[in-house]
Amino acid sequence: YSMEDDPESKTNNALDMFRKVPMVTVDGEDKIQLKGSSNYKIYMNGKPSNLLSGDNASDVLKSMPASTIKNIEVITDPGAKYDAEGVGGIINIVTRKLDQSGFSASLNASGSTIGSWNGDALMNLRKGPSRWYLGLTGTQQKGRSDFRQDRKAIVDDYVTKSLSDGERFSCNSSYIARLGYELNLDSHRILFEAQTGVTEVARGGDLKYDEYRTLAGATINDALYDSKDRYSNEKRLAQLSADYDWKINERGDNLSFRSRFRYDWYALEYTESNMFDEAGARYEGTRGYEDEAHWDIDAALAYDLHYRPSGKAEFGYQLTSYSEFGDYSIKYWNREVKDFQWQDHLAAPFWYRRQLHSLYAMATDKFGPLSVEAGLRGEMTDDRMHFE
Repeated sequence: YSMEDDPESKTNNALDMFRKVPMVTVDGEDKIQLKGSSNYKIYMNGKPSNLLSGDNASDVLKSMPASTIKNIEVITDPGAKYDAEGVGGIINIVTRKLDQSGFSASLNASGSTIGSWNGDALMNLRKGPSRWYLGLTGTQQKGRSDFRQDRKAIVDDYVTKSLSDGERFSCNSSYIARLGYELNLDSHRILFEAQTGVTEVARGGDLKYDEYRTLAGATINDALYDSKDRYSNEKRLAQLSADYDWKINERGDNLSFRSRFRYDWYALEYTESNMFDEAGARYEGTRGYEDEAHWDIDAALAYDLHYRPSGKAEFGYQLTSYSEFGDYSIKYWNREVKDFQWQDHLAAPFWYRRQLHSLYAMATDKFGPLSVEAGLRGEMTDDRMHFE
């Protein structure tokens, strides 16, 4: 799906544009599915993206201006060279770049009446086989909606009925800078790129909360509260990547290497929940903190062998490694002392690492009107987690 051909990409974010991509659906809660399944992977320029994996993918896409994207590719039948965990398909986001000789630049900016805005600038300097580029992206996407929810919960003999009514809001922002150098020679291509920036996802709600609770038919609580909840997830990141391609001969045999290292030296996830009675006094309160640092590494080595004009074999090794460490802590409102108190017994320092090693071989060929593709992939996954 071409972003460059769609005028709405000048003002929308990436998630808005995902709604227009064939075979991709985005529901009312911004959950993404490919062909009705959640078993897929999101790639960025042909590489796996940990930033766009898991439950935070939608939030990240909301903070990505669609004007920075050239097109979105949907691969419905991934071959053996793709991670087996993405067997349901691959969504590959291809970003824009400038290739003109000399100096060139582009600038995009947009805003909305709700206070959302995004802007990006890309500068390119090409001289002979060398190219330098600098990209700057900033965005702030705001949302506001009316919210109403009726609930009934039964636990043992306790029956709780509640009605929540009010306004919910969100603000997703990111500020990213990237600097790169590319060298294109007759048989060799080298690319280095560095990125750094800050991303933040924030949301909350101010609601009227009507609670009616009974025990064995007897009323034990019937009150109206002001409910205020807040959530934020801030990350400060740095990333280095390096690519190398070697065209070995005229028939097109090629050796390629891809690598990426990302380090988030600060990531704080904060959750706050508050309940106030009609007089304005605090009734309940919870504040949770998950302080983390994490890093991930991707590397891939591949060899393409064009053994005949219509046939190609590819062999490769891939490494994916993700590690994080942090601590979770929480404090509750104590009505007796009228203050928040730390719950030391609920603290949970942790360490987690996941590594995936893959070897694959695949071949494609054509015999008259018949096209054939075959592949074999082997993987070893190592997951380790430690809690203190």
